Amino acid sequence: MFDALRDPDGSYSRTCNEMLQKGIDDACDYVAIMETLEDYLIGENVLCYDRKSSNVLCRSDGEGGFDPFIIDGLGDLVAIPVLNFSD
Repeated sequence: MFDALRDPDGSYSRTCNEMLQKGIDDACDYVAIMETLEDYLIGENVLCYDRKSSNVLCRSDGEGGFDPFIIDGLGDLVAIPVLNFSD
């Protein structure tokens, strides 16, 4: 059902927070993952108000890298979402 949330081996993907605690060998890997995510969000004009590490899943690509997925914190928190209608 939620295959996007699973690694190629079938296990559930871990949050970036979990990866920082026990899975990413180098802080530069975390920065690279977040930069990839940021580039995507900016390129697609996606509003994200909460990019903390516990709201981002890191799905293994099966080749030693990770693909980030946001699982919470999308959209805009303001009452009149003017920014949602403008690039």
